[in-house]
Amino acid sequence: TQTQDPHPLKNLTKKKKPHPPKKKKRKRKEVHQSTRTTSISIAIWESMENSTQESHLRSDNFVTYDSPYPLYAMSFSSGARRSSGASQMIAVGSFIEEYNNRVDILTFDDETLTLTPNPGLSFAHPYPPTKLMFQPLSSSSSSSSSSSLLASSADFLRLYTLQNDTVVEPVSVLNNSKSSEFCAPLTSFDWNDIVPHRIGTSSIDTTCTIWDIEKGVVETQL
Repeated sequence: TQTQDPHPLKNLTKKKKPHPPKKKKRKRKEVHQSTRTTSISIAIWESMENSTQESHLRSDNFVTYDSPYPLYAMSFSSGARRSSGASQMIAVGSFIEEYNNRVDILTFDDETLTLTPNPGLSFAHPYPPTKLMFQPLSSSSSSSSSSSLLASSADFLRLYTLQNDTVVEPVSVLNNSKSSEFCAPLTSFDWNDIVPHRIGTSSIDTTCTIWDIEKGVVETQL
């Protein structure tokens, strides 16, 4: 007697022939040389009434500055300089994973649309600055002042003065750490627009500190 296949539909299923193994394509390796340079671009926007979306995207609306090192922090000087006829200044900070870093001051000419570095205003900065900021213009400050105040944050809050756009001098180093061996790095800060002698800093240790930079004392800490 012939034994019946318990699964009659099994014989109707065609077995697929195994495909030959695909040959792996060798990926072409491309080596790109790292230039370790970073550029910043500034967009010059026209008034919204007389411009279109296409006009904003034109290449002549952008000004580019090529830096010899990676950049992170950047700040524009206050509008008081433009109202007094002085050129706009831009502070840029390097991002080098070492102790020695740099802050460069650029001059922006809105007539020729050029960014010009000023070697005399370039200065060394400990660690990469997490933020740079010029002192904002207030009702009590004079637009004809010959000096500009620049603040930076990194391990400490530092203040610099730019005298007559020719010399940079350190003003103060503010540190609220009670330990001489350890200081919590500052992640950012902001200037009070209404009370320009007041700066608030944020730290990696989750604290916020309000400074009176004229007296060099802490007003409060959160």
